Amino acid sequence: MNLEDAWSQLRRLSVEEREWLREGAVRLLAPLIASDGSLVGMIALGAKKSEAPFTKEDRLLLSAIAASGALTIENRLMRTPQPQVEGERAGASTLAPVAAPSFSDTAAAAECSGCRSVFPAGSGQCQVCGGKLTSAPVPYLLAQKFQMQKRVGSGGMGIVYRATDTKLNRPVALKILPPEFALHHKARARFIREARAASALDHPQIGTIYEIGEWNQQLFIAMAYYEGQTLNERIEKALLPFPEIEKILSGLASGLVFAHAAGIIHRDLKPANVMLTYSGQLKILDFGLAKLVWPEEEGETALTEAGALVGTVAYMSPEQVKHLEVDSRTDLWSLGVIAYEMVTGTSPFHAGTKVATIARILTEQPRPLGQMREGVPPRLRLLVEQLLQKDRAARIRSAGDVLKALA
Repeated sequence: MNLEDAWSQLRRLSVEEREWLREGAVRLLAPLIASDGSLVGMIALGAKKSEAPFTKEDRLLLSAIAASGALTIENRLMRTPQPQVEGERAGASTLAPVAAPSFSDTAAAAECSGCRSVFPAGSGQCQVCGGKLTSAPVPYLLAQKFQMQKRVGSGGMGIVYRATDTKLNRPVALKILPPEFALHHKARARFIREARAASALDHPQIGTIYEIGEWNQQLFIAMAYYEGQTLNERIEKALLPFPEIEKILSGLASGLVFAHAAGIIHRDLKPANVMLTYSGQLKILDFGLAKLVWPEEEGETALTEAGALVGTVAYMSPEQVKHLEVDSRTDLWSLGVIAYEMVTGTSPFHAGTKVATIARILTEQPRPLGQMREGVPPRLRLLVEQLLQKDRAARIRSAGDVLKALA
């Protein structure tokens, strides 16, 4: 427990309170952080009766309890300023009540179990489909400005809500990452740096990132919201015509050229991260998220269990599933998997389990496109073969070369 860590919320405590914690028998501590960033409480545990050390699972469980507790306190307590007592020592407890935002800023939210629309708690039933409302894992107004409207996605990298930025009056896609992604200080700092770098990418094929922030010890990203369908949804509907496939590949390659030139690798490129807007645009989403779970520095541990893989394994390159250092060519492999799937409607390596899928990625060759669908253009067939070379040294060299192959 490092009370002087610059990233620790415990730095908000007064000198006297931190000294009390050092002298006490506290072994595990979790701060309760409100949505406005204020410290509203703490959970402190002493040593285990068994004297065994606390595990990663213990810390994650305590973090989840702390996040839930903070939201409960925030929703139920009206925290008002208290006058300072004459002669009160400097650096008095930061746990003293502070001014609360308006009720709507701290109101709990309810989510429809059917259409996933979000309303203030106590709304009765869904005003969209009449469905039953249940407690939502987010407040109705996040960070005092993002008003939740509807859950539009969820997965291993977090939950995505469509929301309104009430200060700028614009729609946003709000991705809230799992609590464990904010627990590792070095990984969190690196993630924020990379997300900010990704937010600087200004390209027609790359989704815009507006803001990176934290709520209840959870990282969130506010992105531009696009009306349309994901490439995954498009593939599921019907086989794509070859001209459309090549157009999509060109758009993806164009975005990758720009990102790779800026030193940013996606690492989790897949159809679900590609948005096809109703206005005919293509947007690559979630740049930089996947690197949050990969250790970089010596002695640094990943945010998942040893040997665990984060992301969609079926789109990972051989070097990625082997936990080797990756470069821009890992995105090119993923591009090849996407191309194969657009042509055939099926994944070239997906199997019943992650282990079986990894085995196929490392040892098996996908069925030739010519056997899967008639009339595949020769240049498209050759391009997919070059993208899916297991030896990255033999793989097509760059996204720019992909554009040349499709020109």
